[in-house]
Amino acid sequence: MGEILTMRARFHLTLENWDDDIRLDSNLGGGVLNDIGCYPVNVLNYLIEESPINIQAPRGKSTKEIDTHIAVQLSYPSGILAQFDASFYGPMTQTIDCTNAPTNRDHRTQCSSILIERKRLNAQCYRRTKQICT
Repeated sequence: MGEILTMRARFHLTLENWDDDIRLDSNLGGGVLNDIGCYPVNVLNYLIEESPINIQAPRGKSTKEIDTHIAVQLSYPSGILAQFDASFYGPMTQTIDCTNAPTNRDHRTQCSSILIERKRLNAQCYRRTKQICT
């Protein structure tokens, strides 16, 4: 039996103004999960083409009762495990990786197609940004 396919996404940025940044305002729904944590989970769900059936998120690092760093593990119906972390402690990082190269050919093909799709999406984003900015 092959290994379990694991995907990992990360989104970190450096929060510069810790005294009055709106990302830290609990009245505005602040916190790293609400602000940038939605992006890694959305891209994982999109690439895996499933919604998670189990989510584990131990309490992350917090400031002023607002989460400032979080790590989450997601389990999907197909058996894929995914983790993502998001943080205001930078440096700016946005990644997604496929790990635990499985011995099962179907999962290996799936992993390759996911990474190819990621490259295609990155190229589309770059083209869109270039069109918008030029």
